[in-house]
Amino acid sequence: MNHERRKRIYRGGLLRDGGVVMKAWIITNLKDWGYCILVHAETRGKAKARGHARDPGFEFDDFTEISARRFPGLDGKPFNAENNKAAGFCYQDDDGNDIVDDEFYNDCDCELCKAQP
Repeated sequence: MNHERRKRIYRGGLLRDGGVVMKAWIITNLKDWGYCILVHAETRGKAKARGHARDPGFEFDDFTEISARRFPGLDGKPFNAENNKAAGFCYQDDDGNDIVDDEFYNDCDCELCKAQP
């Protein structure tokens, strides 16, 4: 196998072209699946901690109530309306309507997301 095409695991991130690609995670409350946020993190535990720190409004009784599920379609990409739509993810408002591009906001505070305009 060509070494340039092979992916290697390194501290939770995928190595590509010598740089670590942050994994994307969907954070939800196990008691209320109607609300979620997206975060980048190297591991599931770090994703849960980052999601709870970014949005304490989840009102978790316990850290074990936080669910972190992988969303590989957004690995290494900043969360924005265009990337989210291309990966098949869309936030919805309380009425179930898709949030349009000009209403989009990003909850992730990682370097990748903070670098975008």
